[in-house]
This record gives sequence, structure tokens and C-alpha cells, in this order.
Amino acid sequence: GAVSVKNVSAELNERVLIPWLNSLPVPSCLLVSKLTDLQDGVVFCDMVASVMGRTSLSECVDTVRSLDEAVSNINLALNTLRESRSDFPSILRQNKTAESVALGDKHTILQFLSFLRECFTHPTPPQSSPSPAIVSSPSFAHSLGHIADTSREGRGLISPES
Repeated sequence: GAVSVKNVSAELNERVLIPWLNSLPVPSCLLVSKLTDLQDGVVFCDMVASVMGRTSLSECVDTVRSLDEAVSNINLALNTLRESRSDFPSILRQNKTAESVALGDKHTILQFLSFLRECFTHPTPPQSSPSPAIVSSPSFAHSLGHIADTSREGRGLISPES
């Protein structure tokens, strides 16, 4: 059958993102060989912990036996990121996001991975702040969210054609 364009781009991203995952200083990432290895949320929790400079997210269930446990792990990773990143993408804010990842939806997994890649590349969201210590406070970062978005546009990072 014909391959849809969406699948081709997903495969392309998978080819880029899996080797990138394997290169991270996160032990569980070394074991990932395909996107569906991420369905239980354990690797996502480990990656979020690493971005946050923590060894682990203590509430993460290491041995996932059910869809509920997987969803709970993925929500834990998503919520932890959401609280700390003012640039958290709205596409990952939907309440079905964790379930989609747990059910192996490659498109959603890729979106989560792409954002995590951004987090590893830029450990603090791009915003002009005098003190990094303040930025790590979730409430401060959250209140800066809308300011950071407008300042990024002002610098022309969003629209390359300008």
C-alpha cells in the first residue's frame, strides 16, 4: 500500500531521535531501539529527571504491569516538565497525551521526544532573566511563560522569513 507522508516524516524523526536518545547520559535511554520502547513512560521519567538535574522521579513505577501505570508514569513526566518549563508546548497539554503515548501513538511520542530534545539542548527555556536561580522556581517560570513567548517572537526566532 501507499505510505502516507505522515509516516515517512515519523520514520525520519525516529531515525534521528533514537540515536540521539542512545547518546544521552541516561542509562535507560541506551536500551531504546524503537519508539514503542517508550510506551511505559519509564524512560520519559528518567529523561525528565535528568533535565531537572535529579537522579530519578521518585513516584515513577519502574516495572509497569498495566496501562494505568504507564499513563501515570507519562503524566508524571509531562506534569514535572510542565511545571518547570515556560516553553511547554500546548500540543502536549491535551488530557489524552499520556494515554496516546502509553498506547504507542508514534506521532505523540515523537512530539514529546522532540520537546525533550529541546530541553536537553537548552536546559533553561530561552528568556532574558538576570538570575538562573529564580527561573528554576516553577511559579516564577510559569508566570514568565507568556512573557517568554512574546520576547522570542521579538527576536525573530520563530519566523525565519522576516
